Amino acid sequence: MTSNYNKTQIIDLTCKLDLPVQYSKLYDQISNNINYKYKEIIETISNENINNVYWWVSSLASKDNNISNLYHYLCCIELLIQIKDTILMKDYEIIVDNHEFKAIISELLGNDIKIKLDRNNNYKKLFKKIRNIVYSIVYSLFLHLAIKLIYPTNKLNNNTELILIDNMMLPNHESYDRYYGEMLDHLSDHQKQNIFYVYTLTGYSILNIFRGLRLLKKNKYQHTFKEKYLTVSDYIFAYLYILKIKYINVGDMYYKNINIKNLAVSDLNSSFSIYSSVTALLNFRLFFRLKLKKYKIATAINWFENQSLDKGWNFGMNKYYSDGNSHAYIGFLTYCSNFLGPYPTYSEQKAEVLPKTFFLPGKEYINNFKLFNSTLNVELAPAFRFSYINNIKIKEGIYNNILVCLDGVALKDDLKVIEIIYNLKSDLRNVNFTIKPHPCINLKLIDNFLDKKYYKSLNFVESDFSDSISNTNILISNGFTSVCIETMLLGIPVIILAKNNGFTYSPFNNTDKMFSVCYTVDEMLASIKSYLERESKMNEINIDSYIQPFNKRLLKRMLTYK
Repeated sequence: MTSNYNKTQIIDLTCKLDLPVQYSKLYDQISNNINYKYKEIIETISNENINNVYWWVSSLASKDNNISNLYHYLCCIELLIQIKDTILMKDYEIIVDNHEFKAIISELLGNDIKIKLDRNNNYKKLFKKIRNIVYSIVYSLFLHLAIKLIYPTNKLNNNTELILIDNMMLPNHESYDRYYGEMLDHLSDHQKQNIFYVYTLTGYSILNIFRGLRLLKKNKYQHTFKEKYLTVSDYIFAYLYILKIKYINVGDMYYKNINIKNLAVSDLNSSFSIYSSVTALLNFRLFFRLKLKKYKIATAINWFENQSLDKGWNFGMNKYYSDGNSHAYIGFLTYCSNFLGPYPTYSEQKAEVLPKTFFLPGKEYINNFKLFNSTLNVELAPAFRFSYINNIKIKEGIYNNILVCLDGVALKDDLKVIEIIYNLKSDLRNVNFTIKPHPCINLKLIDNFLDKKYYKSLNFVESDFSDSISNTNILISNGFTSVCIETMLLGIPVIILAKNNGFTYSPFNNTDKMFSVCYTVDEMLASIKSYLERESKMNEINIDSYIQPFNKRLLKRMLTYK
């Protein structure tokens, strides 16, 4: 928004979102207040499509703000309702990127308000949709071919009861397991012989798939890929999503007497995540194919984030191996009231796109996890991925070190954070800033977009989090990730740099002693100076209640060993 009173003031409500500070704060507040209403809207559509696998793997069904814009539009509608009088009194222009959204705003504010439809962005979305369709088909077929060539033999034995564990593999992580850590090292060779990680490759370009697969072949854990068991008909089934999604049943639905049906349909057809939906359907068909080939699946463990991939995996397991053990392992630590994707609902349970039993990494998460469904069967399992936290030794002494962990959601946002930190240096000359990219983002990629001056003034590292946090006073991040929880458990305060171009995520229970959200540079400076003045750890937290220590009995329970 421009600050000159005589000029037209702009409110950008496109998916890029560009709001002044006071409206960014209100937008975030709204996003935390209307979460139940948003959940009810998704539940309404879900109940009309309860047995439709194509609905369940869609971006809208995922409730994921990163791949669905409906929640964003609802927050914008509520924002406009609350500031309606201000808009009507002044010369405002509202920019939108959705025709259905424009129609709703016109009805809400009247025709005298200037509403600009960003048509250039519409053309970009159309191009992106076509590109996503082509990419989904080409990439999935190329990956299938590469796996067949690199892994020509089949390791699964259809004469024994198998335990399949859903897992992800990222570039440069092939030599170890980022998600389950050393979980399987606690088992005997006999116990491990029928356990297989089923890997889904993520973050690999077509050019480095072969290299990644060759490196992964040396991984010490037994593993396989769904692509080894799929046929042409399975891929056709998955690609039909591109057509089937247009026939999802969406009836009239309302937000404060505003019919948002067309907005929901538009979001459903946006095709933000065609590849994720296609991969989810291939997960579903994996169990169909294994059942057809008479493989015996005793237990299937899903790395559960309640995404499309998870729904496809669980729907397939529950449908084709209904007598088997369908388990979920939740390995992450963050729950935020304005990011609803991870929270299971009653309709998801009814549709059997959820596992039967959920294993959480700490008892502190149980109540939050059951936010939308109190009947979930929840147990505890060791927090394998974060077991190292008790071994971190915070170094004694006086130091002014701030660790900046980038969330990796969008490269442009990470670059913006680096620029802000660089500009803070002039006011904090005695403070050392260390920038740590997200593991999904290669430091070389960031280097391509940064001026050399940033590298001279800031320290960039790709070391493990445990190495970087030991002599740190404060952690700053542009997204609330697991490292934020880990940092607070160590008694170190966390500052979140709020986003004026999207949702700012913060946990349910936070205090100003340990955690603050800053919307401006001045707010960040004040928080940093306040935290640096404190000489001791902020508080003592029972780490074991957040990060369940290793317990072999719990491990065997999750794997269904006696």
